Amino acid sequence: MQRYPEQAAELEPLLRVGLATRRAVSVEPRPEFKAQTRYQVSSLLHQRQQKRRGERLPILGWLPRWATAAVVVVLVFLVAGGGTVAAASDSMPGDTLYSVKLATERVQLFFTFSDAGKAKLYAKLAERRMQEMEQIAEQADHETIETLAERLDTSLEKVRELAARLRQGGPEAGTQAEDLRQQLQRNAARGLEMLDKLRGEAPDDSRPAFDSARSKLAQGYRAALDALGERPSGR
Repeated sequence: MQRYPEQAAELEPLLRVGLATRRAVSVEPRPEFKAQTRYQVSSLLHQRQQKRRGERLPILGWLPRWATAAVVVVLVFLVAGGGTVAAASDSMPGDTLYSVKLATERVQLFFTFSDAGKAKLYAKLAERRMQEMEQIAEQADHETIETLAERLDTSLEKVRELAARLRQGGPEAGTQAEDLRQQLQRNAARGLEMLDKLRGEAPDDSRPAFDSARSKLAQGYRAALDALGERPSGR
């Protein structure tokens, strides 16, 4: 990254994903497996570039060869530890595999290229943080609840940024924006109802954490929906 400082901001999180996944996965891929995976990933990227010729991809269109290899290595670890990654999908904060779950999300985001796709994925991740909060509410300390609320807030901020860009697009972007609006409205209603319920059941010393989480959720969804603008007439 010292050699390519301009790309460091995007490459560093991806490389951290690879390191986190490698620590959690005990499988060492065979050389032929790595070679096969590189070929498959290269084919996938080539197909995407052909489909989106004329558009500038976030990184992959001009990424140095060594950096592309770093992306492939990350995928090798994820594929090699497929069972671990699958098990991690149900992990909760504090579990050994939770870091793998977060790492997998980063890779999914990296390989989601469109603004609409990224926005919907960030919205899905925000909802996932709410579900985790619900699952661990009874045994979690207030710091864990606050950490989840911060992650939820970060995802919603990304949704807001992407929603603002969608708003500037053409007819297709308008349809995608409306789909995103409906997704956000559903998630917000469920999240607020869930947090009100959890707060009512929580001990007194945990209620401030749920109040803070509710505030972040309400403000985050409101900002994201505002970024989409007014609902088009006729809808």
